[in-house]
Amino acid sequence: ADEQSLEKAWAGCPDEQRKKPEILAIYVTQLLIKGGDVAAEKLLQKTLKKSWHPQLVNLYGLTAGADSRKQLQLAEAWLVQRSDDAGLLLCLGRLSLREQLWGKARDYFETSQRLQPSSECCAELARLLFGLGEREKSAQCYREGLLLVESQLPNLPLPKK
Repeated sequence: ADEQSLEKAWAGCPDEQRKKPEILAIYVTQLLIKGGDVAAEKLLQKTLKKSWHPQLVNLYGLTAGADSRKQLQLAEAWLVQRSDDAGLLLCLGRLSLREQLWGKARDYFETSQRLQPSSECCAELARLLFGLGEREKSAQCYREGLLLVESQLPNLPLPKK
């Protein structure tokens, strides 16, 4: 489906459904796939002002809005009241990357990782460290991220050494 048919489907969705963060996240994800970043950013901004939802914050960090500097400034304003929100810090790291603020992005990723370790944040930090020429630290972050994913694997029998 193209962006126009996506808009039509969204317009036909009942208001009470469109206000549900899970439904909104699906719509925004589809908008992003179709290149509707500017519309997605406006919708996410408006929604996050009214009600906070981690999945929508994550999507905000993945959205290339019309003005990435303003997008970063808005998200930094949210940080004033949510300084311990690891998801917001990951979002801020990504928005800082868009502005090529490498040191700031690194700080945000590292703080997010300290608060709530995640494979996604490890991958972002590792990618940045690799780009900064810190190959050993990058590899360490990738290993840490894989171990986080590995810990979620089911306990199954493996061959003996």
